[in-house]
Order: sequence, then structure tokens, then C-alpha cells
Amino acid sequence: MVRRDNMRLIDGNTLRDEVLYDNTYDNDIVNYYLWLIDDAPTIDPVRRSHWNGWTTSAYMGWQDEFGNPVYADRKFYRCDNCRHGSAIKHNFCPSCGARMGGDPK
Repeated sequence: MVRRDNMRLIDGNTLRDEVLYDNTYDNDIVNYYLWLIDDAPTIDPVRRSHWNGWTTSAYMGWQDEFGNPVYADRKFYRCDNCRHGSAIKHNFCPSCGARMGGDPK
């Protein structure tokens, strides 16, 4: 399926009812329109997932006054669907597009 930025979702059943309701076309044209509607590609249902988070110690990039490296606790996340890692807890996974907020398994 080709992804287009101007893609919009339509209700195929409502469109089909409108074509059947409009009787100004002959049967061949109506059948052709119905075939186009029925043969149109559909999108996948919304994938849902959740973030698995963990806290780890991360180097902050500087040293304290004694020359020791400075570490701090940081939170990281991994998509349960595609295993993509992120430091930001997005509403959608930037890798697989799954909607986050699903129940943890």
C-alpha cells in the first residue's frame, strides 16, 4: 500500500449505500462503482502496545570537582511490539506506529 500524506479514511458502507440510493446511473455504471468501492484497499486495524520502562545509571558527560565522572539515573523505554528503544515516552511508537497505552502483558 502506498502511503500518502493526504490519505483520508472513508466509510465504504455509507459510500456504497449512497451509490445504490442514487438511481440516475444505469446498472453497468452502478456495478462498476460498487466494484471500485468493494475492491478499494483497507487499512490495518490500529496496533496497540505499551512501553516497557527501566531506570539505569547514565554518564552525564562531565566530572565533579574531584575529577570523577558524574552519573545520574535515567529512564529508558522499549516498545513491546517491535522492541524499539526510546528515551521519550511517545503516544505512538516512532518505529512501528503502534498506539501506546495498551495493557502490559
